[in-house]
Amino acid sequence: AMLRRSQMARLGAMVKVSMGLQQQLKALQGRYAFLAEDEKRLDEKMANFMQDYLLQDLQRQDDLVQQLNDQAIDWLEQQIEEKQKTLSDTAEWFEDERLAGWMLDLVHHYGWRGEDALWNYLVPRFIEAWQYDRAWAKSLLQVAEPFRRLLGATNRRLLKRMASALEVKPDLEEMAMLLETLNKWLIRQTLNDVRGQELKGILQLRRGHYLYQSERYNEALNYSVSMVNGLPKTAVKLTNAASSLSEDLGFRLGWQKKNDAVASPDAKKAFEQAIQLNAENYYAHYGLGVIQLQFEEFQLSIQSLKKAIDLSERQYTPAFNILGNTYHAQKRYEDANASYEKAISFDPDYATAYNNLGNTYKALKRYEDAIASYEKAISLDPDYATAYNNLGMTYADLKRYEDAISSYEKAISLAPDNSNYHLNLANTFAYHRQYDQAISCYKQVIALTPDDYLANNNLGWICLLTNQIPSAQKAFEQTVELDKTDVRAKLNLAFTLTKQGQLEPSDDLWQQALALVDDNSDEDRVVHAFYSFILGKIEYGTTQMQALIAANVRVGDLENELSNAEMLGESLQPPDRIEDMITILRDAIAQQSP
Repeated sequence: AMLRRSQMARLGAMVKVSMGLQQQLKALQGRYAFLAEDEKRLDEKMANFMQDYLLQDLQRQDDLVQQLNDQAIDWLEQQIEEKQKTLSDTAEWFEDERLAGWMLDLVHHYGWRGEDALWNYLVPRFIEAWQYDRAWAKSLLQVAEPFRRLLGATNRRLLKRMASALEVKPDLEEMAMLLETLNKWLIRQTLNDVRGQELKGILQLRRGHYLYQSERYNEALNYSVSMVNGLPKTAVKLTNAASSLSEDLGFRLGWQKKNDAVASPDAKKAFEQAIQLNAENYYAHYGLGVIQLQFEEFQLSIQSLKKAIDLSERQYTPAFNILGNTYHAQKRYEDANASYEKAISFDPDYATAYNNLGNTYKALKRYEDAIASYEKAISLDPDYATAYNNLGMTYADLKRYEDAISSYEKAISLAPDNSNYHLNLANTFAYHRQYDQAISCYKQVIALTPDDYLANNNLGWICLLTNQIPSAQKAFEQTVELDKTDVRAKLNLAFTLTKQGQLEPSDDLWQQALALVDDNSDEDRVVHAFYSFILGKIEYGTTQMQALIAANVRVGDLENELSNAEMLGESLQPPDRIEDMITILRDAIAQQSP
């Protein structure tokens, strides 16, 4: 007992001498220099010798040694039981310094009894400490280390795997084998009480963490789901830890791209699971609100984000920012502005909120306010590529093309692999009639994202305008391949074939496009009428367009085709009578515009 630097109470329970323990220790100190009565301990050299000596089978199995050891175990179990009655959660055992010390002492004394006794006590304590207190778990293994010689080969390997599992970067293969062994051990114990449920829940949670570390996120989520009804109500910290794992999985599954959330059903399921386990998990409500926004479940998103705000005292800023994004998506711009400004009030240096505030001002056509907001975001974060891109789009709306180009180029210098920035720059060059630069930028977009429909379509148009017909045909063939049901894609390809005198295949594509026209879509019908005209079906196209104008189709659909007509009118080989179509469209737009 003195090897463990025991308390007097434990020594007294073990020895029970007639002259009194303190007097006995004084007498022993007088006879043996290696005993310190006041500290109730042996010096290190003698302690090391005695431990090695006493662990020999002959000494360890001596009746007197076992009798003293049994008395120590009885006393410790009594103290531990009384203390545990005052604590409702197993996790609290390891937070109480005296109780934690007693449990370590009990491991030591069970070691004197032999392998089975040691193992039956050590394994459940290790499972609990693996979850609740890793420092204590390491101490547990240190206490067990002197008894390694008593263990069979199987348990020695398991002791090694336990130590590996506690490392900062554990060996995942070793962890998998440890979990399998511990699960088998637990099944053999047939523990059906609350204690058994908690041990099972811990191993399930550890299995979930193992799968998470192995990047097997969907399997980890399934394990997380299976824990909901299996955890005892008293294991609050275990339940909260399971909630945190589900929350982590939600962020991992929902943010498959670096900074952008995606509409992931698995992420949504994970966050809902986290909230079911712990209704006050701020991050789970926040994450769920973000994912619901991706699914366009706007009201649910607002509810989740407001709940996150209610739960948090320090994390207001991100939640208010995403709440603003949700309002923005609903075109509730004033509410969006209020949310962004609230985020900024909590964190005046939050560049993201200024950028998003700029987006709302831009949607309201308050361009100068938008520019000021983007510039503020950039001043707070000079490497904020998104803010530069948004600033470029605002300048483009104002037809300040040189400023727009400069902003896009800055965004590209900060994020050269973002194809959207290259596309915006290409479109600006195109609108500014800088066709060579536009072609170069569209090709860069396609190099980054070959399946970008808009880049291929616009490249085709610029090639048409500059009389690079084979290149235009190649680009339009790609758009048809990307979307075989798109009316405009087929008609663009038909136009390039007409330009090359291939009238029969061009007419076939015109017929295919006509079959795809949605009679309830003004845009489809306006597109088909316009292309019919430029494909040489002038009277048919004119009649169809005039009928649509008489039916008051949307101005926006007419403006799109007017822009195309004006560009074709400036091309090297404009279609026949294109000025007639330009006049028709301009007059119609003028009549409908306020």
